[in-house]
Amino acid sequence: MKDLSQFDGRQGRPAYFAYQGNIYEAGGSRLWKDGGHMKKHFAGDDLTDALKTAPYGEDKVFQVPQVAELISGVGPVEKSPPEKVFYFMAYMNLIFVFLITFIIALWRWW
Repeated sequence: MKDLSQFDGRQGRPAYFAYQGNIYEAGGSRLWKDGGHMKKHFAGDDLTDALKTAPYGEDKVFQVPQVAELISGVGPVEKSPPEKVFYFMAYMNLIFVFLITFIIALWRWW
Protein backbone atom coordinates (compact mmCIF):
# COMPACT_ATOMS: atom_id res chain seq x y z
CA MET A 1 0.00 0.00 0.00
CA LYS A 2 2.94 2.28 0.57
CA ASP A 3 3.92 1.98 -3.08
CA LEU A 4 0.36 2.64 -4.22
CA SER A 5 0.21 5.94 -2.31
CA GLN A 6 2.90 7.35 -4.63
CA PHE A 7 0.40 7.25 -7.51
CA ASP A 8 -1.90 9.96 -6.17
CA GLY A 9 -2.59 11.80 -9.46
CA ARG A 10 -0.95 15.03 -8.36
CA GLN A 11 1.81 16.95 -10.12
CA GLY A 12 1.58 14.80 -13.23
CA ARG A 13 1.78 11.43 -11.45
CA PRO A 14 -0.64 8.67 -12.51
CA ALA A 15 -3.83 8.26 -10.49
CA TYR A 16 -4.18 4.65 -9.35
CA PHE A 17 -6.51 3.15 -6.77
CA ALA A 18 -7.00 -0.39 -5.49
CA TYR A 19 -10.27 -2.27 -5.39
CA GLN A 20 -10.63 -5.92 -4.32
CA GLY A 21 -6.97 -6.75 -4.91
CA ASN A 22 -6.69 -5.07 -8.31
CA ILE A 23 -5.19 -1.70 -9.22
CA TYR A 24 -7.09 0.61 -11.55
CA GLU A 25 -5.94 3.73 -13.41
CA ALA A 26 -8.42 6.60 -12.99
CA GLY A 27 -6.33 9.47 -14.35
CA GLY A 28 -8.15 9.46 -17.68
CA SER A 29 -11.56 10.06 -16.12
CA ARG A 30 -12.86 13.60 -15.76
CA LEU A 31 -14.39 12.55 -12.42
CA TRP A 32 -10.91 12.00 -10.95
CA LYS A 33 -9.37 15.46 -11.32
CA ASP A 34 -6.12 16.01 -9.41
CA GLY A 35 -6.31 12.52 -7.94
CA GLY A 36 -9.60 13.00 -6.13
CA HIS A 37 -13.13 11.78 -6.78
CA MET A 38 -15.95 13.99 -5.47
CA LYS A 39 -13.57 15.22 -2.72
CA LYS A 40 -14.25 11.96 -0.84
CA HIS A 41 -12.01 9.36 -2.43
CA PHE A 42 -8.40 9.83 -3.40
CA ALA A 43 -6.03 8.07 -5.73
CA GLY A 44 -3.32 6.06 -4.03
CA ASP A 45 -5.77 4.42 -1.61
CA ASP A 46 -7.58 1.09 -1.38
CA LEU A 47 -11.23 1.91 -2.08
CA THR A 48 -12.68 -1.54 -1.40
CA ASP A 49 -14.41 -0.47 1.82
CA ALA A 50 -15.34 2.96 0.48
CA LEU A 51 -17.40 1.52 -2.37
CA LYS A 52 -19.80 -0.07 0.11
CA THR A 53 -21.21 3.39 0.87
CA ALA A 54 -21.05 4.69 -2.71
CA PRO A 55 -24.32 5.47 -4.56
CA TYR A 56 -23.28 3.24 -7.47
CA GLY A 57 -22.11 -0.34 -7.82
CA GLU A 58 -18.81 -1.89 -8.70
CA ASP A 59 -19.67 -1.78 -12.39
CA LYS A 60 -18.41 1.81 -12.44
CA VAL A 61 -15.07 0.65 -11.09
CA PHE A 62 -14.77 -1.96 -13.80
CA GLN A 63 -15.19 0.75 -16.46
CA VAL A 64 -11.75 2.20 -15.72
CA PRO A 65 -8.73 0.25 -16.98
CA GLN A 66 -7.11 -2.29 -14.68
CA VAL A 67 -3.33 -1.95 -14.68
CA ALA A 68 -2.09 -4.50 -12.12
CA GLU A 69 -2.90 -6.77 -9.21
CA LEU A 70 -2.26 -5.71 -5.65
CA ILE A 71 0.24 -7.85 -3.76
CA SER A 72 -0.65 -7.56 -0.09
CA GLY A 73 2.14 -9.59 1.45
CA VAL A 74 4.87 -11.79 0.16
CA GLY A 75 4.90 -14.00 3.22
CA PRO A 76 7.56 -14.83 5.76
CA VAL A 77 11.11 -14.41 4.57
CA GLU A 78 13.54 -17.19 5.51
CA LYS A 79 16.62 -15.91 7.30
CA SER A 80 20.00 -16.70 5.80
CA PRO A 81 22.37 -19.00 7.77
CA PRO A 82 24.70 -16.14 8.84
CA GLU A 83 21.68 -14.22 10.06
CA LYS A 84 20.50 -17.22 12.09
CA VAL A 85 23.97 -17.56 13.65
CA PHE A 86 23.98 -13.86 14.50
CA TYR A 87 20.61 -14.06 16.26
CA PHE A 88 21.66 -17.23 18.10
CA MET A 89 24.86 -15.59 19.36
CA ALA A 90 23.03 -12.39 20.33
CA TYR A 91 20.43 -14.28 22.37
CA MET A 92 23.10 -16.47 23.97
CA ASN A 93 24.99 -13.35 25.07
CA LEU A 94 21.79 -11.94 26.51
CA ILE A 95 21.14 -15.16 28.43
CA PHE A 96 24.72 -15.19 29.78
CA VAL A 97 24.41 -11.60 31.00
CA PHE A 98 21.15 -12.37 32.80
CA LEU A 99 22.58 -15.55 34.34
CA ILE A 100 25.71 -13.79 35.57
CA THR A 101 23.64 -10.91 36.97
CA PHE A 102 21.33 -13.40 38.69
CA ILE A 103 24.23 -15.35 40.21
CA ILE A 104 25.87 -12.15 41.47
CA ALA A 105 22.55 -11.00 42.96
CA LEU A 106 22.10 -14.34 44.77
CA TRP A 107 25.69 -14.30 45.99
CA ARG A 108 25.30 -10.74 47.36
CA TRP A 109 22.01 -11.64 49.04
CA TRP A 110 23.39 -14.56 51.09
